[in-house]
Amino acid sequence: MSVPLTEHLVSLSTPRPYSAATQHAFLTAAGTGTLPLPLLSLYLSQDRIYAAHGYTRFVGQLLTHIPFSSAHAVDSREEQANGDILKVLVDALVNVRREVGMFGQVDRAYGLNLAQWRERKATRDYTAEMARVGALGSIEDGLVFLWAMERVYLDAWKYVKSLLPNIQESEAGPWWPESSLGASSVETKSKGHDQR
Repeated sequence: MSVPLTEHLVSLSTPRPYSAATQHAFLTAAGTGTLPLPLLSLYLSQDRIYAAHGYTRFVGQLLTHIPFSSAHAVDSREEQANGDILKVLVDALVNVRREVGMFGQVDRAYGLNLAQWRERKATRDYTAEMARVGALGSIEDGLVFLWAMERVYLDAWKYVKSLLPNIQESEAGPWWPESSLGASSVETKSKGHDQR
C-alpha cells in the first residue's frame, strides 16, 4: 500500500524546520498582540498583492491545464477527476476573492494605509515562481504547489490562533483560514486521483 503524496511531503526532513515558516517570530507577535501596526500594514499589503494578483493568475493557469477531452465519456473516471479538480480551483478563486475583500475591510477599519507600500522583491519572486509553475508545470505540479501554499498558510494561522486568548470562530470572521478553502479541502479533493 502506498503512502498518499501529501503524507509523504509532510514527512520529509528539510534543512530548515517547517516551524521556521509556521511559527515565525512575526506570527508569534501577531498571536500575542505585539505586532506593530506598520509591520502589519506591510504584511497585509504584500499578502494582498499575492492574493489579488499572483494567486488568481496561478489558479487561472491551472484551470487551463485540466486535461479535459471529448474522448472521455461523461461518466468516466477521467471526467469525474477533472470535475473534482475544477471544483477545487473554482472554490480557491471564490475564497481568494473573499480574502481580497477582507484586506480592504481591515485597511479601512484600522487605518493601515496598505496603498503606501510597493511590492517587495520577496513578493515579486514568490509570485514569479507561482507563475512559472502555473505556466510550465503539469496540473499535478500546480496542485501540489497549491496544496503546499494552503497547508503552510493554514498551519501558520492556526499557530497564531493558538496564541490568541479564547477566540471563537464567530469572532475570527469569515476570513479566518479554517473558514476558507484551506489545505484540508485541497487534500480531500485530490484523494483518489493520481498522486505521483
